[in-house]
Amino acid sequence: MYELRPGLLRLLRSILVVFVSIFFIAGLVCAPVTHAATLTVTVLTDAAGLGDKGFNDVCWQGVERAKKEFTIETKFIQSLKASDYVADLTAAATDADIVVTLGFLFIDAVRKVVPHFQDTSFIHIEGDIPGKNVISFDFKSEEGGYMAGIVAGLFTKTGKIGVVGGMDIPPVEAYISGFKAGVRTSEKKGE
Repeated sequence: MYELRPGLLRLLRSILVVFVSIFFIAGLVCAPVTHAATLTVTVLTDAAGLGDKGFNDVCWQGVERAKKEFTIETKFIQSLKASDYVADLTAAATDADIVVTLGFLFIDAVRKVVPHFQDTSFIHIEGDIPGKNVISFDFKSEEGGYMAGIVAGLFTKTGKIGVVGGMDIPPVEAYISGFKAGVRTSEKKGE
């Protein structure tokens, strides 16, 4: 019997984050730089920090891989609570050439800090933040949820399927909506 592992989508999403991180950092490293010969890349995470076996770990792995392939210095800052985001992001932007933020919850803090650090490049993953020194990448969470819903619907033996969302934020809501649509699609296949 095949079971859909709960972490499968997270793993696929994480692999994508590694590739995106390396792509963005490589692009920034290859761009003309007029200041330091060695770039400093600082990654900020939320309270989950490193060791989450997901988003944060995979991004850090991507940055560490880029460190081996290019001449960069890497740093890591874990924000323990949302009220720390702006201060931690400001500290990172003061010392880094490239600042990477992970997750929807950082969007407001990045929008506040970016205008004050025009010489710093920012990479934000999971959200869209406009700015000439910001590169954003946003997942289509509903598409991943849709695929997971199809798989769950096709492989259920009982016809009972559930999905557990994390926080009540747009990416999670989009994922759940896609999941439900995928389950409905799989039900039509069985008719």
